[in-house]
Amino acid sequence: MPKYSGNPMHQTMNRSSRAENCARADPPDLAEMLLLARKLCREAVDDSEEGRIAFAWMLVNARGRGEGKAASAPGIALACGNRINADFADAEFCRSLALLCLILAGDLDDPTRGATKFHAHDDWPCWARDAEPRALIGRRFFYAPE
Repeated sequence: MPKYSGNPMHQTMNRSSRAENCARADPPDLAEMLLLARKLCREAVDDSEEGRIAFAWMLVNARGRGEGKAASAPGIALACGNRINADFADAEFCRSLALLCLILAGDLDDPTRGATKFHAHDDWPCWARDAEPRALIGRRFFYAPE
């Protein structure tokens, strides 16, 4: 996986800092990882690799800041009662899960610089009007808590 440290919008951290940041919160269990992967697969399916990495980091950052477990996050729902809809025959789902694993292992820089929220570049929600974006990656602006 490429590192995106050449772009001035992206700050890089050393490997131990990335791993430490990921480990601050309780690590997600397998069920939560599958839910996050499904959300990433659904929301970032048409994104570039850089856009998928940014969106995945935003999901991990939001979870790590205690902004809700993956199962209660907007757009993430359990399919078939309490069973998780994990389709390992779906290549995009497998890529999404692998990307989340690389992030949690500390192998990828956070190009969003701690973002926990986003919006499309052609949208301007009320909450973003007074906020300073941390990054514009692909088709999304990313925002971190102050």
